[in-house]
Amino acid sequence: MRRAREEDADLFDALAQGSLWPVLGFLLLVALGARATRPRTIRRRQLYIAPSVFLFLSVNQLLHTYPATAGALLAWGGAALLAAIGGWRLAGRAAIAVDRRAGRIALPGSWLALLVIVTAFAARFYFAERMAAEPALRTVPLFYTEALAVMGLATGYYLGRAECFLRRYFATPPAPVLAAE
Repeated sequence: MRRAREEDADLFDALAQGSLWPVLGFLLLVALGARATRPRTIRRRQLYIAPSVFLFLSVNQLLHTYPATAGALLAWGGAALLAAIGGWRLAGRAAIAVDRRAGRIALPGSWLALLVIVTAFAARFYFAERMAAEPALRTVPLFYTEALAVMGLATGYYLGRAECFLRRYFATPPAPVLAAE
């Protein structure tokens, strides 16, 4: 029982001593993911939010946390491509309604968006905690390749999903303007 309390204290200390922006970013993405569990109508430009956040986090991690080796780039890129294809295919099956005149898209609810967000942040936290305990892991190729591949999966999923929805949006002709009689 004592060991469990020590682990809880370590987790609390890590959160308390950390920077505020990752917590705020996580809360924002969880709020967006929670909203995505219900059917909703969004503006077209809102499709760019999650891919942009995950792309920023991935590039930041690649440039500032781990060595940018060819293997690391390949792992991130391969995972991103694989997940983008999956995100594209899942989004292609979703029943959406497009209103080009209003610039809106009606999307069905899905728990997958929230699951991807929570999983990606849990993985980032796991890898950060491991590096805090063993700083030498930062230079171990298998370790940073796994960390970057996980972020590549999350980034790719959102990029593929957004790309599919945007293509479907722009493929829908705008409703004609009816002349007043």
